[in-house]
Amino acid sequence: MAKIDLAYSLEIDEVIDAMEANEMWIEGRLFDKKAFVCPDPACDAKITCKNMDTYADKRKMNPHFIMASRTNMHSPKCQINKENKLNVYTKENHTVNGQNPVIGKKVCFHLVRPKNHGIVNKVNVNNHDKKENEYDKKRSNYNNSNKERKSNYYWLNSLVWFFVESNKSDKTKIDSVEIDFGKGRKYTYSLDNLFKKISTEKEITEKDRNHYIYYAKAKIYKRQDSSYSIIFLDKFLDSQKQVKCIIHKDLISNCRYGKNNKLSLLDSAIGKECYVYVLSTKNVSEKYKTVFLNIENLDSVAISEMEVGYNDNMDEDID
Repeated sequence: MAKIDLAYSLEIDEVIDAMEANEMWIEGRLFDKKAFVCPDPACDAKITCKNMDTYADKRKMNPHFIMASRTNMHSPKCQINKENKLNVYTKENHTVNGQNPVIGKKVCFHLVRPKNHGIVNKVNVNNHDKKENEYDKKRSNYNNSNKERKSNYYWLNSLVWFFVESNKSDKTKIDSVEIDFGKGRKYTYSLDNLFKKISTEKEITEKDRNHYIYYAKAKIYKRQDSSYSIIFLDKFLDSQKQVKCIIHKDLISNCRYGKNNKLSLLDSAIGKECYVYVLSTKNVSEKYKTVFLNIENLDSVAISEMEVGYNDNMDEDID
């Protein structure tokens, strides 16, 4: 069965991928993992977003789309399903210079959220039949505007799962992320360049003011003022300095989306060894013998119990 990359959400009237759906569930924008259909208006296939309603620390498989039932499959007229099958055939049977063609995927991560982010018009999913023409009209825009769309992520957990999947496919050199810093500042990184394993990186470089995603095993502690300290267990290459990230109270109070859920994830990890990722700049303090990783918001922290390179067996079961 061809992989389902995108689905149309009946709750927010948008075509999205499964990681975007999970992020929106965390932030209280989506509620029903079964409220999806095929983006093609010529198709009435119902789709389920498996693992949409689970937290990263509770799952061993990425959120992904599956067919909702074996009796409601894609329509024979569905162009999206035909294209997906063609892509699978091309990948498996056509070669370039003796190798299968490999195309990198690009996503966008927003370090700064747009002012209208999260403002959506909720619809009554149970009233789908009465709004069928309206949905089909919106879905018809898919062929024109969504074929080349980039997934838009706002929480680092989503980007980490993109990295994990890319690493398993050995595509981190060709898969890339456009980071939107706001005010028109956008920079594109390959995943191989963006993600920095602390134990393999130098303590001081010429690019420490730039944002990278640093990661290693760490422990999280809650401070008396309700802020958090992340103490990484690894050190930078040939360094004896402790590596630390502090989540200050102002970063917590300024979080507008999914704050309670994100704090619950931090609280559930307190005292445990887990993999922590932070999108940050680096500041080396000789005074405190510490390398500080400075984040800009609560969205810039991701927690996982899974090591990069872990190989799950992703299935396409029917719920």
